[in-house]
Amino acid sequence: MSETTIAGNTFIREPLKNYADNTQISLPGIGEKNSKRLKDFGITNEVQLFGQYLAFNMDDDLFISYLVEEVKLVFVSNKYGKAEDYQKKLCHTLQEKYNILKEY
Repeated sequence: MSETTIAGNTFIREPLKNYADNTQISLPGIGEKNSKRLKDFGITNEVQLFGQYLAFNMDDDLFISYLVEEVKLVFVSNKYGKAEDYQKKLCHTLQEKYNILKEY
């Protein structure tokens, strides 16, 4: 199982309160460099990133455009997957978290 899958699965299963205190943003497509870019932009944890996703009405295209154009995140293709796949995995992970939360 890839690191990206593990990070996404962990985020989906864990309560949000654990992420508000988390200084590491560990989501699909968000490595060390993108985590630093997010923090430089004022997004310091996964809950804030989740909030941004909700603010874009969970529109994957608008959210990714915001991350790439405004926040300056860089999604890179590598031996594990294409850049677009990481973008999709990130949005899918956030969507899954939303689906879990709306059940409560």
